[in-house]
Amino acid sequence: MKLLKILSKLFFFAFLFPIQLVLAATNLNTATQSEIEALPGVGPKVAKDIMAARPFKSVSDLKNVKGIGNAKFKKLEPMVSVGADSSTTPAAPSQPAAKAPEKSVAPVEKAANGEAHAQGGKKELAQGEMININTASKQDLQRLPGIGDKKADAIIQARPFKTTEDLMKVKGIKQGIFNKIKDHVTAG
Repeated sequence: MKLLKILSKLFFFAFLFPIQLVLAATNLNTATQSEIEALPGVGPKVAKDIMAARPFKSVSDLKNVKGIGNAKFKKLEPMVSVGADSSTTPAAPSQPAAKAPEKSVAPVEKAANGEAHAQGGKKELAQGEMININTASKQDLQRLPGIGDKKADAIIQARPFKTTEDLMKVKGIKQGIFNKIKDHVTAG
């Protein structure tokens, strides 16, 4: 009987451990609002606050988000990461995520509208390709016509957006730029 009890506990933990690894794959910097809301104790308001606090340099930065107390942080800490690919590199608890290796930077040229763009580094958008303005990386935002380094940073700082039209509230993005990007952006 005792052996059966031990085996049942081993069986339980054998299945629990992989589930925890899957949950650890939630990347705070790239997860959608619904992915963040799926974390225990995180509702829509806290998820928006987490998205607004991006980018996170380490998992412990989550403690600075309103609505994340010590108890909630301890519960979330093993389930989140801030790395480039959270499905393969979850951050270790209480340690900052490893810094990504620096990439070479292409020479910069000024476009007619004054925005700086890396030569050869800006990948064109495919027809019908959509970029989520609430979750896209800075590099993906810069692929949008008229969006350079400073405007991408401004978009990230102004998150979350309810509609794509809210982009026109961001400094430097008016109707002209919005008309160029509106067919390539989504807020949901």
